[in-house]
Amino acid sequence: MTRHIPLDKRLLLIERARELHRQGLGYRRIQRILYEEYGVHVHRSTLSYWLRNIHTPYGRIKQLDKTDMDSYAYIIGASIGDAYLRMKKDVEGYMKHLIIMRVRDREFIEEYNRRLMKIIPGLKPKIKQGRRGFYETTIYNKLLWLEIKKYQENPSKIYQDLKNNKQHFLKGIYDAEGFISVSVGRFFSGSICLINTSYDLCSVVSRFLTELGMYNRIETIDRRGEPVVVDGWLGRVNKIVYIVIFSSYRNIIRFRDLIGFTIRRKMEKLNDFIEIRVNYGYKSEAKQEWMKRYVKIKNRWIKKKK
Repeated sequence: MTRHIPLDKRLLLIERARELHRQGLGYRRIQRILYEEYGVHVHRSTLSYWLRNIHTPYGRIKQLDKTDMDSYAYIIGASIGDAYLRMKKDVEGYMKHLIIMRVRDREFIEEYNRRLMKIIPGLKPKIKQGRRGFYETTIYNKLLWLEIKKYQENPSKIYQDLKNNKQHFLKGIYDAEGFISVSVGRFFSGSICLINTSYDLCSVVSRFLTELGMYNRIETIDRRGEPVVVDGWLGRVNKIVYIVIFSSYRNIIRFRDLIGFTIRRKMEKLNDFIEIRVNYGYKSEAKQEWMKRYVKIKNRWIKKKK
């Protein structure tokens, strides 16, 4: 029976059945092809329900509403950057699919939840604050779990599916993993950066940026073995890291206008950099003004309290 087949395989079956039906094939021929390709015998009645949209393979699982594709694209970008995918058994022994979003900034988790409610009708996610100051949302949704997993394993599908919503995908992933890097060396300069361990994902981000007129490059950083703090825990880097970076002042302004950050501290730093460049240029006066506003702590620029 098809209800005992894993959901991801059932979704493949129904999509293939609909494709064959659009080609004009009859039920008996569709049954035979599904059996040949997937080794599953789908009863004629089940096939009829699927093709007439009377039944779906989802059961009691809440379906995704992709009417608002901009919100869907934001959720995929933010989740690929910061979400954890987990599975655990419930009291009845069924596997539950958990999406855990844990971030440092409350406005980020609020925006994430707001977008979640648009694509999962009836969902009312709650925000918990952990002892280390992180904000966390946990939801159970197998369909979204499978879609995030699909994009993690094959980032090229992001380009295929979300190229018409690229700005919102970029906003989500830059909220999670992007930042502005400011240098006060010989000249006052800045770069918009995004760091990830997947070269394929960085390639998609790079392509989206280029299509929006922000020309960039991908650099490789090999810091394997170096200490790193993740969610308050000390660990060590065990993978090569890739960084999507662009430093052109015009592109930085374009990034602010087209994408920007939901996170207040990131957006404030970006606006401060642009304001100083406009009013003070890129030499000593600009560097002095920046250092009046920010102090460097553990290799990060932290805004001074007024």
